[in-house]
Amino acid sequence: MTPNASLALLLIALGMAADPVSPPPAPPAPHFRLTLLRSPPGLEESWADAINESGQIVGRVQSPVAAPLGLHAAFWDDGADAPVLATGPGADLALPADIDAAGLVIGAAAPSHGTAKPFSWLPGQDLELIDLARAEDESFQGLNTHGAVVGLGAPVAGRDPLPYLFVGDAAHELALVPGDETGAALAISDEGWIVGFSGDEAARWHQGVVERLSFP
Repeated sequence: MTPNASLALLLIALGMAADPVSPPPAPPAPHFRLTLLRSPPGLEESWADAINESGQIVGRVQSPVAAPLGLHAAFWDDGADAPVLATGPGADLALPADIDAAGLVIGAAAPSHGTAKPFSWLPGQDLELIDLARAEDESFQGLNTHGAVVGLGAPVAGRDPLPYLFVGDAAHELALVPGDETGAALAISDEGWIVGFSGDEAARWHQGVVERLSFP
């Protein structure tokens, strides 16, 4: 190859390297459709708290009586229809927290007289209060597909709440970050990771070990 040919090839290569690569096209902006969830007649206020993979929604509706009484767990299977309301003993105040793929709803409920207890509820059935006899003012907050549930409860009446892992009929108190006196477990993944708070800061639990989630 002659020197002139080599120089020409070098100039072509440099020109190709200098040619800027076009960035990939930006993805289209997402589009959302707002659907207003209906409330039953006479119940003017409602909140949506959780949704499952099938689009089933659980939330709360407020009756005309003074808060906090009159809050009922509500279930929307189709956003165009009025929700199914939780009924049965303990439904004077029902605060749902999560819903699984099968439509099982968990949360906390309080009868007219007494402390809060966790509940489970399948639409079409009565709301079931669960007495674990392990803590006072217990509340279910999150569940995973394996049936493990997390939440909070006070070990004795008048104490600050502590984080709990509920498996079957057993309630297991989760450790706090040393020096903290209160906390709560709010969600659990299928791999067993639990998040919530210890003291006044975010925390994470895994295999019985707690760690504080720090900020940058």
